[in-house]
Amino acid sequence: MLTQRKIVSQILATIPSSDQKACLVTDLIPKNLTEDKKEHLLHQLHGLLHSLCVFNVISMTKSGKVKATTEVGSYFLKSFARYMYKDFYLVSNWERPGLDREFDMHTMMNWGSNFLYLMEHKRVKQFGDTEPIRFVDVVQFVIKAKVAGIKEPMYLMQYDTKAHVFQFIGGIRKGEMSDSEVIQSKLVKELPLNNLVYEKTYKAKKISLQMAHETISPTYGAYSRYTFDIFHLSIALPFLKLGPLDKWVSYQEIHAGLTKDGIAISDIDYDKIDFKKAPLSLDNEQPEHQVVFNIGVSSRKNVGNTKIKRIIQKGETESTEFKSSLRYDYNTHTVNKGLEKPILKTIAAFLNSGGGTLLIGVQDDGRILGLSEDYKSLQRGNNDGFSQTLFNIMTSNLGIEFSSFIQVEFSELDKKTICVVTAKASPEPVFVREGQNRDFYVRAGTTTKLLNSEETFKYIALHW
Repeated sequence: MLTQRKIVSQILATIPSSDQKACLVTDLIPKNLTEDKKEHLLHQLHGLLHSLCVFNVISMTKSGKVKATTEVGSYFLKSFARYMYKDFYLVSNWERPGLDREFDMHTMMNWGSNFLYLMEHKRVKQFGDTEPIRFVDVVQFVIKAKVAGIKEPMYLMQYDTKAHVFQFIGGIRKGEMSDSEVIQSKLVKELPLNNLVYEKTYKAKKISLQMAHETISPTYGAYSRYTFDIFHLSIALPFLKLGPLDKWVSYQEIHAGLTKDGIAISDIDYDKIDFKKAPLSLDNEQPEHQVVFNIGVSSRKNVGNTKIKRIIQKGETESTEFKSSLRYDYNTHTVNKGLEKPILKTIAAFLNSGGGTLLIGVQDDGRILGLSEDYKSLQRGNNDGFSQTLFNIMTSNLGIEFSSFIQVEFSELDKKTICVVTAKASPEPVFVREGQNRDFYVRAGTTTKLLNSEETFKYIALHW
């Protein structure tokens, strides 16, 4: 017989997700209970649900309807339910040993997916409870080709800016999409420059059946079971046009889980599908492709120190701006991700106004502050972690297609590291994504100006 705690845990796991209709709390109560037990359970459940509202993981209406606030919130509820069902403790010790500052406390509490990741990591690794709470069907494509200047065949991969790894082209299968539908939709999205048409410019052959992989999702934080369908593509084009995040990768790199330049490759056990024996996807030798992620972001120090000093001495101009930090607020002495927006706006304005240089870690008056406080807010508190974070912010809010016009480097002045962002003039207008809006910025003297619709139309007509 199920205990009260286990019944409550099962109820939590069935709370509707954010994309479903909210339901009455009373509808969550099992029908096979006596009226007395139902009433007692309802009182307990209301108290627990109101407590969960503090986590902003569920929403409750005055009429008593409830559902998860986000998809990640739904996975949190399922993970929380597993803790209750299995009698696990989320926090093992409430004694006072002192805070461990080796992890990023601010980021953990600001992002529910990070908090969920810690929950799931403890549940799976410490308690050994490997019950997935998220199930995902994935379709990926093996595209194999000879590349100029390289003897061995290479495989096309794409960098995932959220998972921070290279992986085969593809994505999640949603709903009841057929193989042909999901393949076409993913190729249009992942390789948009090629006008690929199913059965006309390419053919697909499945080379694996339901290969499974379980891990904690680096983006959702939920322990997930991924089921993979892997297809080999034969492409009837002489050359593939690639984007800034695409990269030809060798079998040895995939097997090692790391590119030669030190970027992680998905930890999926691709050896199970024996993709090395797959035939070439393209008849022609493909040109070497430079990846913007590698050439646009550099973690080198001492980049043009003399030049940077001259820029600081001249102060802010139409083509130069200083920012104290990426996300550390020197006024409140806390992490403030809202500070990332002004940096995005400045970069967009430079792209739209003939180019410019942004120095991060330098105060308006030219005083060198450095990036040490920003580093403390990052999972990887160094140049690589900083450039990766900045790169993800730029591509998510400006667009991957503009990455090649932005250079990120570092310079050390007064024993402090600053970030040097150089933006070239863009060949087309660049907009900053603000929710559903797309805002257009330009430089006006030493300031960044938001143009209204009429001004934007006129500016674009004059400059492009």
